[in-house]
Amino acid sequence: GYGLFPSHDIGIQFQSLTDTEVLLFSYRVWGSEIINKIEGMFAFILFDAHQQKILIARDHIGIKPLYYAYTKNRGIVFGSEVRALIACGLVETTHNHNAITDYLYYGSFQEPNTLRKFIHCFPPAHYTWMNLSAQPLERLSFQIYWDITSIAHPVSSAPLNIVHHQALQTSLDQQLLS
Repeated sequence: GYGLFPSHDIGIQFQSLTDTEVLLFSYRVWGSEIINKIEGMFAFILFDAHQQKILIARDHIGIKPLYYAYTKNRGIVFGSEVRALIACGLVETTHNHNAITDYLYYGSFQEPNTLRKFIHCFPPAHYTWMNLSAQPLERLSFQIYWDITSIAHPVSSAPLNIVHHQALQTSLDQQLLS
């Protein structure tokens, strides 16, 4: 699970051991504030049927992949792999020559670019809402929810090996909780 909250604290009885169930109940409890509560690796698209909106978000440093493309018929598709978007047949598959140059220079594609000109990476530490009742669909408007400077600490007087050990221990504790 995402380690968001113990289910007994708010009276929720989970039916499974999946992250998805935790995410859905978390949205029910916190609504759009869920973005400021989640930690860890995630990329999700959550449909709110009452508001006819979709909440889309990607984890703080972009560990989980999330790609999007505007379709030929003015729609939008999402996927965790570029090839999934190509396979749907709704996206132009023209190569992105600038991204190819970046790949040859850096050894990887530089986000938000991909090998395909019309397929982009959803930016890390961002979210967006899509209003499904708007016609035509609006272009994505990304909102940042986290910046690495928010966790930057002043230089510590503690020895580096102790600082690293504490950071590693905190990370392990959080992963084991999840």
